[in-house]
Amino acid sequence: MNIVITGASRGIGLEVARLFAKEGNVNIVAVARSEQKLSNLQKECTEHYQKSRLYPITFDLEQAEQIGEVLVPKIQQ
Repeated sequence: MNIVITGASRGIGLEVARLFAKEGNVNIVAVARSEQKLSNLQKECTEHYQKSRLYPITFDLEQAEQIGEVLVPKIQQ
């Protein structure tokens, strides 16, 4: 299963990413502004949930004009 989660560095987004990672056999594209927090989440998933993969993308959704040009191509990779 492939999942895209925005706001994945804290709050509900972070917890949803963790829950899906626990399920196993999931590819999670985690989008958030904080590169460090996404890196920590990726490390956590790698250490504890080996059957899932997390792909961090640092992006600020307030830059709506760049979603199609910047964010979508990163998700499609």
